[in-house]
Amino acid sequence: MTDSPTERLVVGLVRGLHGLRGAMRVEVLTDDPARFAVGSVLHPEGAPDPLTVTWVQEDGPGILVRFREITD
Repeated sequence: MTDSPTERLVVGLVRGLHGLRGAMRVEVLTDDPARFAVGSVLHPEGAPDPLTVTWVQEDGPGILVRFREITD
């Protein structure tokens, strides 16, 4: 058995920031919105540490998301 890198799927694209408490505007690129459910763990491209979803709200064509690891 050989070690292979974990495959990842792009599920969203950060389009901007919202407010002062770390919310991000996200364009959803997946057909499964449950990927952004509270408690979900996402792995940002190019970042070593994962992010845990703590709050989600619909926002026009996308969503607003807050992560445990980003507080402001």
